[in-house]
Amino acid sequence: MVDITVYKQRCENIGSRIRDMRKKHNLTQTRLAEEIDRLCNDDDKESFMSQSTVSGWENGTTLPPLSKLLALASIFDCDVSYLLCDYDEEKKEVSDVSKLTGLSEASLRRIIFEIFMVGELDKLAGRENGIAKTLNNLFTSSSFWEIIRLLDGYVRCTDTSTSRAASISHELNLLNHGTVAPEMSKDVIGFRLQREFTDLLSELDRINEVSENG
Repeated sequence: MVDITVYKQRCENIGSRIRDMRKKHNLTQTRLAEEIDRLCNDDDKESFMSQSTVSGWENGTTLPPLSKLLALASIFDCDVSYLLCDYDEEKKEVSDVSKLTGLSEASLRRIIFEIFMVGELDKLAGRENGIAKTLNNLFTSSSFWEIIRLLDGYVRCTDTSTSRAASISHELNLLNHGTVAPEMSKDVIGFRLQREFTDLLSELDRINEVSENG
């Protein structure tokens, strides 16, 4: 059950941080609303930002939705998790991880945001961080990485020709993955994806069952 007192305090803390960052960047509430609209590029005029919306955030009355949080982080040049008061540094360095893994900094920051955002809701409800738990289970699952390799082959195979699939197969076999056989086309890879996804769900069910019984 969510602790309302803790939730209200959290909203107030987030509001204070948004207000502090707005003032740091010498923006009025009206100007900030205009900048958010520009970034969100929303065609629905009824959903356009107003000064009163920003005021509601800063007073802790309401919380900004995901799209607005991402816009705020861009305007203030900080992490979304900083705005959510998950940590006190405006930015956590992800550039080294980006260079090491090849993942973009935007992708890494999205992962961090999802873990912290859902984790905070789970914490208020007295639950374990569900996103972090699921990611941990996925990243240690052989079925998950088989799906990733198949997706890579599917996306890179721009047509259904077996020659292109064979080329992908050769590259994968060099890495000792052996995911795509030379005769496979996009359709066959797609079928394999469905089968591997079913296997992944079964594996996650087994993990959860062991976790609950343990």
